[in-house]
Amino acid sequence: MPAAKRAGSPQKDSPKKAKKDNGKKASPAKKEKASPAKKEKREYAMNVNHCLDKKVEIASLTEVLKMPVGLMEGVGPKTEEHLNELGIKTVKDMGTYKFYKIAKAICLLAETEEEGFRHDKARMNIDNALDKKFETKTLTEVMKSSPSVLQGIGPKAETALSNLHLSTVKKLAEYKFFGRAEALVELAAFEKH
Repeated sequence: MPAAKRAGSPQKDSPKKAKKDNGKKASPAKKEKASPAKKEKREYAMNVNHCLDKKVEIASLTEVLKMPVGLMEGVGPKTEEHLNELGIKTVKDMGTYKFYKIAKAICLLAETEEEGFRHDKARMNIDNALDKKFETKTLTEVMKSSPSVLQGIGPKAETALSNLHLSTVKKLAEYKFFGRAEALVELAAFEKH
């Protein structure tokens, strides 16, 4: 009497079955795996062609973030030079630029301000984002002011922003290249590798 087979141990094919397979034994593991060639290739339609230089349109979002800002469509050598003066070298630097984010938040919330009214007990402030003399101003007043009212923007950065025609906090918040770079940064976090 043959010994009982153990659970989970591979079973051997009988000689008759082996002949049916032309003498070749099929491996059970190979039958279960799908051939890489048979995987369906997905055709994507998404592109950001009007955001990037033609030579980098095929790059992944993750790769784009590491690229110089000059590879964004519309950012010429002079603009790139002024951005570099602000410490912005890569697309990621641009999309995460602290002063753009502060300016954008100020402008967005300025729309919600009720003119001439602040509750006596209100404690909210953005003192750590503003120069001392602007800490008590309304968001609307800050928005209409020079970016130099943002704490940390010195004369060199103010000159670079001025050369980019970003003469107010509002213009800084609305600068399309910062907005596009920020969008690339945000979406890159969801890119499948």
